[in-house]
Amino acid sequence: MKRRVRHLLLGALLVTVVIPLGAGAVRGMLRSRGELKDVLPAFIDPPPGRRAPRVNAFGLTVGKSTLTEVQRVVAKAGLDCPDTSMRALMQKMRAEKKREIEERKARGQDVDGISGASTVDKRSPKEANPQVRLACSDVPSSVLSDRPRPASAGRLLLVFDSPKHPLRHVSFERIFGAGSESDAVADLQDAARALDLTLGPASSESPRDIDGLTALAWLSPAEAEWRYSDLNVRVSAINYGPRGTVVSEIVEIPWPVRADARMPE
Repeated sequence: MKRRVRHLLLGALLVTVVIPLGAGAVRGMLRSRGELKDVLPAFIDPPPGRRAPRVNAFGLTVGKSTLTEVQRVVAKAGLDCPDTSMRALMQKMRAEKKREIEERKARGQDVDGISGASTVDKRSPKEANPQVRLACSDVPSSVLSDRPRPASAGRLLLVFDSPKHPLRHVSFERIFGAGSESDAVADLQDAARALDLTLGPASSESPRDIDGLTALAWLSPAEAEWRYSDLNVRVSAINYGPRGTVVSEIVEIPWPVRADARMPE
């Protein structure tokens, strides 16, 4: 009887040790062969509530424009929009490391001392997220085709849940230097008025009368937001004193509503 108990205990111990090791080995094999699958969250349909009208977001349509269409638009505008997603950054890092290894081999040098050389053919679990983030720097406001804007330049960010999903998020963020606060206020007011014409009165506004603003208190943001079950739109400005004033416009499908949820024409 005692012998049988010892065998049962030994079997249980082997199961608790071997199975996790086996699963870890399988994960390692998948990573080393580059077979780590895309991991996406469980998206949902828009909850009950007001649906948004179709919004022209900087010449694009959130929830409809595809990655190919967006790439064509930014290329036509002459914009440089590298993919800054984790997957793209990791792939770039591996490509640079491979190039360093090949250059050393060509010179007959030892590659064992290269930091990270053993991981160039492995995929990190961080790369399971297939998100695409196109970040366009130094974008002049004049190239944005949805409406005329006050002169400025900033970052245009375009986010997709994956290369197969439509545009989820687009934003344009610009900085006005210290001493240009009045220009930032005028830009904020212009954006809010344009959205009022398209979407009607804002769902929330702080301060209540952006159109009547004459100045921005230090680190006290002014913003207006239009919220729908399938879309959020926001404009904001914040005065960072000597670092300047940041004005931002954002149009996005709220998380975790699926980006391909059909919106009214």
